[in-house]
Amino acid sequence: MSEKPLLPVVSEDIGYAIQKELLEKPGNMYVVDILTRLGEENPKVANFISSFAMTTRDQLGTAYMGVLVYRLLESQAAADKMKREFPI
Repeated sequence: MSEKPLLPVVSEDIGYAIQKELLEKPGNMYVVDILTRLGEENPKVANFISSFAMTTRDQLGTAYMGVLVYRLLESQAAADKMKREFPI
């Protein structure tokens, strides 16, 4: 029997929600806003994303990928918590 994954398993609905969130922010503001928030809430992750992005040819694309994966996991964790606290 396999163990339960440590990180949340992201549902398709969460992916759609993050895609909508991304499309609502103009230009690079999505990455800037998420990295700013992460700098306060989870500075090691924000620093890792920023620092690693600087080592790549596509710095913006790399930063986008980092914050998008973070947001997918963060949003799924919040949805899972809500399901536990408010079962239907």
